[in-house]
Amino acid sequence: MGTPEVKMEEYCGLLTTKQMPVALKAVSVEVTVRGWLAEFSFTLEYESREPRPADVFFLFPTEGNCVVTHFLAQIGKTEMEFALEEQFKATGLYRYNAHNGLHLCKNQEGPDLFRLSLGSLAPGGIASIRLSCITELSVQRGAVQLSLPTIISSRCPPPDSDSVPAEPSASGGGVPSSLSLSAHIIFPSGIDTVRANCPLSPLEYLTPDHTQARVSLCPGQQFNQKVELLIYYRNPHQPTVTVEAGLSLDESQKDSLMKDPVVMLGLFPEFPPEVLSSQSSCGEFLFLLDCSGSMGLPMGSQKRGRRRLECAKDVLQLLLRSLPVGCYFNVCMFGMEHKSVFPESVRYCQDTMDIAITMIQEMEANMKDTMILLPLWKIHNKPCLPAHPRQVFLLTDGGITWDSMRGTAFVKRNALSHRCFTFGIGEGSASAMVTDLAKEASGLSQIITETDRLLPKVVQSLRLALQPAVQEISVRWDVPPGLEVTPLTPQPFVVFPGHRALLYAQLRGQCDSAAVGSAHIQYTLGGQSFTKEVSFSLKPQKDSGLALHRLHARAVIRSMEKQHDYWSDYFRDQRKVQELVGLSFDSGVACVITDYITVQRDTKKPVEGLSPIKTFQSYARWTCEGVACSFEEKVEDWLPDEAVKGTDPSPLSSAAEESALLKLVTLQKADGSWAVDSALVSVLGKTDEEVNGGMPEKTPSFVSPLQTQSQAAWATVLVLLWLHTFQLDSRDEWELMAAKAASWIRARPGLSMTQYLEAGNSLLGCQVKPQTLGL
Repeated sequence: MGTPEVKMEEYCGLLTTKQMPVALKAVSVEVTVRGWLAEFSFTLEYESREPRPADVFFLFPTEGNCVVTHFLAQIGKTEMEFALEEQFKATGLYRYNAHNGLHLCKNQEGPDLFRLSLGSLAPGGIASIRLSCITELSVQRGAVQLSLPTIISSRCPPPDSDSVPAEPSASGGGVPSSLSLSAHIIFPSGIDTVRANCPLSPLEYLTPDHTQARVSLCPGQQFNQKVELLIYYRNPHQPTVTVEAGLSLDESQKDSLMKDPVVMLGLFPEFPPEVLSSQSSCGEFLFLLDCSGSMGLPMGSQKRGRRRLECAKDVLQLLLRSLPVGCYFNVCMFGMEHKSVFPESVRYCQDTMDIAITMIQEMEANMKDTMILLPLWKIHNKPCLPAHPRQVFLLTDGGITWDSMRGTAFVKRNALSHRCFTFGIGEGSASAMVTDLAKEASGLSQIITETDRLLPKVVQSLRLALQPAVQEISVRWDVPPGLEVTPLTPQPFVVFPGHRALLYAQLRGQCDSAAVGSAHIQYTLGGQSFTKEVSFSLKPQKDSGLALHRLHARAVIRSMEKQHDYWSDYFRDQRKVQELVGLSFDSGVACVITDYITVQRDTKKPVEGLSPIKTFQSYARWTCEGVACSFEEKVEDWLPDEAVKGTDPSPLSSAAEESALLKLVTLQKADGSWAVDSALVSVLGKTDEEVNGGMPEKTPSFVSPLQTQSQAAWATVLVLLWLHTFQLDSRDEWELMAAKAASWIRARPGLSMTQYLEAGNSLLGCQVKPQTLGL
């Protein structure tokens, strides 16, 4: 009997070795939401509809900061649970005993997956599974987002996916015949309301102060989509602190992370409307340009139409020319390989912009298959620049076949350090993947077709990216004598609008259980300093199931895995390896060295007779961890040469003929000014003689390649006057361009702006005042 090759784009839940979902008969979900955390408890009942016995395994995605804390399965009279084991020992169990039940698959395609082999399920047999997990919650539209994990039904590929799943009825997969969900919500300042994408029972408050509430899904619903709840708290921007008790351990484990109480500080800053409407000139802008073979395909249905890569180049050029002065940027082209324009992010200026645009124009769609994880990993492996919030822009047709799920999970894991903006290029682009990446990092996704205007979509994304962010965050803890607070996570560099930050710390020492501590938070936003203070009881919670300890342990384990090649160290530096393995065993969180195995509940011995689970090993993930690994499958050059190279590409200059605004963007200098040349004069609807003759301060040469400051000022004023007079209906499209130009003028107080404005108004027939231009 062959072993199943599990791929993320298929299913989750209980599966046969043929990757067919076993019929899910009933689901009961209890969830406790404590502020920014959720604790799920699932009870799942499956029934086999196979005509003969089938080996089955359980698959559960643990994207982001999700940790499985409990698992119990019963098939027939056999009860099974999971245990952790070092991978060499776990694989040895199978090699010598042929009884290995694997495992949480590390270094694999897709997000981290909890996988356990559960043995044979008889025809008509019942499998009962109880699973508990904890996860950190994200924020959407000012509310805490509670998403029911994709476990209640078959996991099918997105609508635009090329893969076609087997008919669910073949093995009885699909929507469960009964599903119940009850959520117990706790928040110290109160719960306001709960909304969902499916009918809910009325919100029931459990306490007079509305700090606890319960809500349930209405019975009888057909759940053919992911269930999502939005929980709106009262005063959510007030910081919160939660204290969790540790384990009682012996003296040999006195340094364990699980022993002492853990404190979690939740920070969800408020962004006033006047701040959100302003624009920042700081930021690190990182652009990822897909140069895989599929980007050589046409934008639409016309075989010899405009190529996707050419459109992506135009979008990228517009983005580069619209960046604010003073920011940093870099461009990475990726496919099956990747390369950057600069070794590190560089300050934005005319020279660096010209270098980037020149290199971009030379790129072709010749990097074969698309692999997004490695360039993302390279980005986040470098420290953020102080005072320059990181913004990632991805331009792709979405044809990411090797590691798209892993890329989405990686973006989610690093969502607190950056925002991600995506552009899906061409008809039929993978809109689900493009949308998911932007959603996980509070960015914006845009789909661009052959008939779309580029500038409005570029400006919309860039405007959001330029919103100010919370920076210079510092936290000071005040606790009674005898206690010490040790930070466990670094303080965040930045918090973006709509984001929340969770900071973990450990309490060491002794004090009165009735004592009170406080946290003092300082940060800057929009050039202003803010101070927040929150007091909290030092009496730890003992009923939280070590949620804080395990979530923090997972974060520490992931950080350690990034810093060292533990596979190489396994035989060279056992001290480092045992430090990682010890934390994994103490917390119950798997790492790159440990696996979950299936054991009997009563004897704790590995269950006999289980088939191992084979998974496809993604090159990108192995490369990220510094592990030498080759492809298990050959990538075919499936595109014809003419599709890769493209035919008759349309440069931005051709598209600019349709829009004077596009021309102005391409003519604007990196510093925000314009030069007086024939192209600009044409946009303004004047002749060279008229523009040259109307200039207040004449210069010796009208078409000199070295424009004087006076000529640049004259050209820039004319553009601003023209925009404010003839393009008011398109103000949203040129406001960023105009603000950049106005900043350039304000930085040159020696210019006689009154003369320029009078002459410009006279030449163009305008009556625009300096205040209107922001001067």
